[in-house]
Amino acid sequence: MILGQAATCGATFTGWTGVTRDGNWLAFPGTRQGVWSVQINYIGQPAFGGTPPQVTIVGGKWDFLFLNGLELQGKVLNGTVTWPESKDVPVDGSSCGNGVAVAQANLTLKGGISATVAGCLHDLPAFTVVPPQEWGAFTFNF
Repeated sequence: MILGQAATCGATFTGWTGVTRDGNWLAFPGTRQGVWSVQINYIGQPAFGGTPPQVTIVGGKWDFLFLNGLELQGKVLNGTVTWPESKDVPVDGSSCGNGVAVAQANLTLKGGISATVAGCLHDLPAFTVVPPQEWGAFTFNF
């Protein structure tokens, strides 16, 4: 329970750096520049056409480890993940694609620096996208 509501805790998403010059994503290990992990706690049910159509991120933690040894980490403060009405349509105004959720979260780094992560999450219908796919970008406000 979080804030008196049933919640899911510790949902984990991981990935790596890697985009080509034409904007396509590179398969693992990508550019070999770094790997990241985000664990979130959320309220709501992931679902197409849900009411509401999103889950609310209410906390968590994240870590980004770069090949050069730099490690950034901090807390996930809040955010949302919004799914489209069905697997056949995108989220309104999104470029993520049909059946793909739009995710965004506000983060903090040690030292009080803010950051965001925003992107796309393809994980529904359950067990049809194995492993689930996510892509997007971290923005650090140094």
